Amino acid sequence: MEPYIPLALTLFFGLTHFFFEKYAHHLKRFDVAFTSFSAGIFLSYIFLSMFPEIVRGMNIVGDGIFFIFFWGFVLLHIAEKYVMQHTPSYRKRMERLTHIRTTGFFVNHFVLGLAVMFFFEIDRPVVAYISLIPIFYHMMSSSILIEHLHKHVRETHLGKFLSSGSVFFGALFALLLDVPLNAYYAMFAFITGILLYIIVRDTLPKYRQGRPTYFLTGVIFYLVLAAIEVILA
Repeated sequence: MEPYIPLALTLFFGLTHFFFEKYAHHLKRFDVAFTSFSAGIFLSYIFLSMFPEIVRGMNIVGDGIFFIFFWGFVLLHIAEKYVMQHTPSYRKRMERLTHIRTTGFFVNHFVLGLAVMFFFEIDRPVVAYISLIPIFYHMMSSSILIEHLHKHVRETHLGKFLSSGSVFFGALFALLLDVPLNAYYAMFAFITGILLYIIVRDTLPKYRQGRPTYFLTGVIFYLVLAAIEVILA
């Protein structure tokens, strides 16, 4: 399949992320509903699409692929805990946490760009196109979360550019460097661990916030997409 298709799609995602983040504060009253819905979609995507892909990767990487996935989750948690426990100043702590989260989102989107190219490269077009939907919603949800984070720390123009373009840069990186399949699967497993942490830690509304209906709607929405994927595959 021609590489310009995933490149064009990831560029569109990046531009949408840039402008959505810019105006995300206008959607404040819909924040919880949208993030709950997006979390339902993306969590379903992780368990029903990304996990099975990791299992397939066992044939390429071996059982160690689960170890890589595990450390993706663990390392981000350790980084956040270290900042919380070794930064006494609240303002400084929030600044460092914001930088960690922003870096996490950059890596998140960068490897999602790799994942988009990955699904197109292994000639699974139905999976590739279906995957674009939860990735798109996840990026929009990320825009809202990033906008909240930068209430504490002002984002630089370079930071905004890198954050918005990260998914495109990931796809371009995969295309230019011709990443080997075993490296693809290793990075895919690692970022799945990071994504799972971000979804559980940041995206799911806490305690009494939100309604299960929004989350369940997102889950059902992705189940419909998964059914379409099975029918068309």
